[in-house]
Amino acid sequence: MTFVGQDVTAAKKILQDCQLVAAEHEKIMSQAGIPVFIVDAASYIVEWNDTMAELTGITKRDAVGQHLIDDLVSIHMNVQNRPETKTKLREQMALTLASKPASYVELAFIPRVPAAEGKVEPVSLFLYAGTRWSDEGVTGVVYLAQDVTRRQETEQLKAEEAVVEAANKAKLEQLQFLCHEIRNPLNGILGNISFMLDTDIDEEQALLVEGTYDRAKQLREVVDDVLDISKINMGAVELESLSFNITSLIDTMIR
Repeated sequence: MTFVGQDVTAAKKILQDCQLVAAEHEKIMSQAGIPVFIVDAASYIVEWNDTMAELTGITKRDAVGQHLIDDLVSIHMNVQNRPETKTKLREQMALTLASKPASYVELAFIPRVPAAEGKVEPVSLFLYAGTRWSDEGVTGVVYLAQDVTRRQETEQLKAEEAVVEAANKAKLEQLQFLCHEIRNPLNGILGNISFMLDTDIDEEQALLVEGTYDRAKQLREVVDDVLDISKINMGAVELESLSFNITSLIDTMIR
């Protein structure tokens, strides 16, 4: 009887090393702070990390084995602009599998959460694709996702603020125009009243004319104040120093 032995120590060591690498790979995928998932060459999901699960509300168990486009995007995810997104994903995947550069694809969707969670806000991800290689060649696509939800909200808020600012500026410009239109004839009225004071009128008429002149001046000052406020809001205010007669001011207030 002949016994043939084979030393499998090296083979066991290689198998153990592969298992350690696989475990480390799974740990890195799971704990990555950015959303990451992997599909095979046929677009079926083989990896789905915890961050991706948190953002989408779809667990790794539910995601793995699903077709990225025909199952997840088409059925399980509430994707906005679904037809356009599916087309772009197919184009991106084809280019990536061919080892050609592909631009990112925006994936906008409503996360899937339990009904008890209440209303949820839309999420926007930029999906960047990279070719996955092995000794056999191209085996799939690795996706890195960038959560741009907050950035888009910030950009939208800035755009809305710009619209409001433009509307306020237009209102101030219109207000300035109206004040100028009021002040010009008002200056003419003040001039005519001052001419009346130089005419031959009795004391009672003079008091009435002086009172009218003072009221017209007050009205012009109100118009000037409105103009100053609009200039302040537009950042075009000019400060000036004017002298006034406090006795005359008090007499006007008493009358």
